[in-house]
Amino acid sequence: MRTFLTNRLSRREFTAVMLGLAAAILLSGCPKRQQDGLVFDETATERKKKKKRAKVAKSGDLMYGRVVDRNDQPLKRVTILVTPGNGELISNKWGEYEIDRLHADDGSPIPLSPGEDYTINAWKPGYHETTQIFRFDGGVQEIPTITLIEDTIKLEDYEPVPLVPLDDEDDGAQSGVGKSVENE
Repeated sequence: MRTFLTNRLSRREFTAVMLGLAAAILLSGCPKRQQDGLVFDETATERKKKKKRAKVAKSGDLMYGRVVDRNDQPLKRVTILVTPGNGELISNKWGEYEIDRLHADDGSPIPLSPGEDYTINAWKPGYHETTQIFRFDGGVQEIPTITLIEDTIKLEDYEPVPLVPLDDEDDGAQSGVGKSVENE
């Protein structure tokens, strides 16, 4: 791009164009995440989510949250169970989930109850199940981030069996090949 512009523009004009592009990028907004020490404006997706949550706040109640691993990376496809109310949902690819209503045993919808404590269980294969109790105060409320810890496997104490070199006389075995001491 630079060679295209420099062939048609003077150096001063090129600098002015590039500064204008940089200003346009800064004003248009970038993800509101810390990258290389810089914090940018929110994205259009985040603005849409805020508008949706504000709309829900006018019409009812909403709880929303996020599930991450211990490196603060979002976890997708985490099963979220909410009680009371038999709520079950799955986190999206950004580890986010939203709860706007629950269900009774017969399947009929139940609105969220302000002032009630809800138990939230988060589970995914390969991770420890995590339980969190959360008091819902009404309106739109964020649930503290849930962090899942990876499962670890405890290996039994293992002592390797030493190998002893074979003699050339043993059953035509090649030299340099060992056999287990247990076999003797």
